[in-house]
Amino acid sequence: MEALLTTDTSGQLWTASLFDPLTGSSLATFKSGYSCHRSLCSTKERLIVASKDRPILSVWDFRGSRKDGQPQRQMCPGIVTALATSADHHYIAAGIAEKVHIWQLTDGMLVAVLTTHYQTVTKVCFTDDGSHLVTASKDNMILIWEMSEIVHQCTLGKSCSPLHVISGHTLPVTDVFVGAGGPMAHVISASQDHSCKVWELCSGQQLCNLLFDVPVECITADAAETSMFAGCSDGAIYLVHLFHEGSSQERHISKSDRSAVTIFQGHSSSVTCLSVSMDGTMLASGSTDKTARIWDVGSGQCLRVIQHKASVGAVRFALRPLPPPTNAPPPKALPPLPTLQRNFSWSGAGDAIVQGGFRGGYAVKISRPVEDTDERYEDEVGLPRSIRDANAKVNDISTVWSPVCESFDIFQFQKQPRSDEDEVTRLRRVNAQLYHLCANSLLDRTESASSGNEY
Repeated sequence: MEALLTTDTSGQLWTASLFDPLTGSSLATFKSGYSCHRSLCSTKERLIVASKDRPILSVWDFRGSRKDGQPQRQMCPGIVTALATSADHHYIAAGIAEKVHIWQLTDGMLVAVLTTHYQTVTKVCFTDDGSHLVTASKDNMILIWEMSEIVHQCTLGKSCSPLHVISGHTLPVTDVFVGAGGPMAHVISASQDHSCKVWELCSGQQLCNLLFDVPVECITADAAETSMFAGCSDGAIYLVHLFHEGSSQERHISKSDRSAVTIFQGHSSSVTCLSVSMDGTMLASGSTDKTARIWDVGSGQCLRVIQHKASVGAVRFALRPLPPPTNAPPPKALPPLPTLQRNFSWSGAGDAIVQGGFRGGYAVKISRPVEDTDERYEDEVGLPRSIRDANAKVNDISTVWSPVCESFDIFQFQKQPRSDEDEVTRLRRVNAQLYHLCANSLLDRTESASSGNEY
């Protein structure tokens, strides 16, 4: 069964709250003392909320044991304006001013800082398979990034360029929705230029343009992506059927067109956020009128009004945490998330560097999952057993070939770290050996060629 998560930008009673959408009763509250705004995301067992006016992320255990306790707080390089986690919960992306910071949640390592936008980032979204990242900004642009390219280029210390730059809007982009399908997904964007546009993620081409009478503040779509919901600045919410008979690539949506449009009316001011239930029967909306509303999609009627102390920052349908079994002990507290790093570091606390960082010429980096307490990670060197066994096989191979290559000292791995002076001496010795080998090989070839010419 689903529950409804909402955030309050005042933070007076709570920062986020979990409601039963059928009864409107509160199931749990998450308190941090900081307000938040449109920056709510979650992993399998954690809830992460960004502060509206401070560079802080608040992190709660989502399983039910510590909802009312103090959250873990993560410091960021600046105030977070957009936040998202990948579907596998391995990466977290945060829009900070005009930049997008990407961290690994497993070890807190800073993976990349994307600096292509020129104004404040308003939205970041991952595709459902985590292969692409979509960012939007007040500079009217939407950028589509390949995560594999981001990780690869930033590992090499190079800047990364977006896969597609979409500049079809003429005013700031307010919201972005990314559908299912990974690289073949559709992207829907909303803007203050009174339009919503549908794009093809793989090509960046525009598929449809929907024009409204007022600025569009937020959008979402159902799971089948046949219906789009647009929340506008006048408080109205439009349900647009994307596959309506006779629809064209450009359509004008107005309140008078009731054949292909359903209008949800109840908010008295701008709609700030929208979310659709998994079965597509309920719609949740938040507004600056200090209310969150739950609607029946089929009839367009408001089912319930949930009062807040200030503007609603975010609404989201989420699976309700399962209650613990009867007479079962309370769940163990999760270990805290690693500190999010501010600078690039490829040998931070989450890295396991094998034998000084190199093994046979390759750097080995093991990122241990934060929530994994499996005994496979409890060996003496902090490595998974699969990696340890692979290293043992490499040592066996090196033992077989060492009589051939021992003069070059390639497979003689040290058990203890060397000092800098010892390492320099060893490298000089290896370099001299390689030089003499090359010189002798060239001389042998020259002598052979000379003896052949004599005949």
